[in-house]
Amino acid sequence: MDKLPCLVAIDTASFDHAKLIVNTIANRVAGVKVGLEFFCSYGIPGVIELLDHRYNLKLFLDLKLHDIPNTVTNAAKSVFCLNPDFLSIHIVGGAEMINSVAKSISNSNLKTKLIGISVLTSMNQDDSDFICASKEPISYKVSRLAKFGVSNGLNGVVCSAHEVKQLRTELPITTTLIVPGVRLDFSDLNDQKRVGTPKQAIIDGASYVVIGRHVNKNRTEKDINLSLDQLEEHFA
Repeated sequence: MDKLPCLVAIDTASFDHAKLIVNTIANRVAGVKVGLEFFCSYGIPGVIELLDHRYNLKLFLDLKLHDIPNTVTNAAKSVFCLNPDFLSIHIVGGAEMINSVAKSISNSNLKTKLIGISVLTSMNQDDSDFICASKEPISYKVSRLAKFGVSNGLNGVVCSAHEVKQLRTELPITTTLIVPGVRLDFSDLNDQKRVGTPKQAIIDGASYVVIGRHVNKNRTEKDINLSLDQLEEHFA
């Protein structure tokens, strides 16, 4: 079958483990998501060494940048040497921050798509009510943030499986929608609150789903491949 529409999360501080994952998944999934745990441990040189010639894998650099516009723009510029396919920032950083980073990407002639974080999938309704100081449903908050972000220069949005179907109808068809917090088995949610299955998220309009513990909990090539076999069966 074609590559799975998955971005495998490299959520580990072990370089050897990360390299094992990348070497094993390279020909079976669309790409990888490099987040704060790996990036803070190894930085830009670590990402370069991890991906070597990229194995034809897409790179989602999920740094969730959020600060004043000048700081975030300069931080983004510092990773342009990686030419990531996707780079994440928090939508709540505001229009000026989003616009500034979007313009710097455009001026640098990069292929990078700027992806906005809406409401983290680890948050439930009570969490969002407190943080946002409003009691509107999470789906409304995500929709409002997503439309605001895209209108100010975002190329895509991170949302949960609960909101992706709605966003696919509300945003331009070219918008990239990335869905984390997906599970094949709902018995082990860990810190995720708003979850769904990978297949349903793709059916509902996700461009990619982020696969984390299902793959990266495994410590051998055999077990990683078995986890990918399960994913292929799930998507079949």
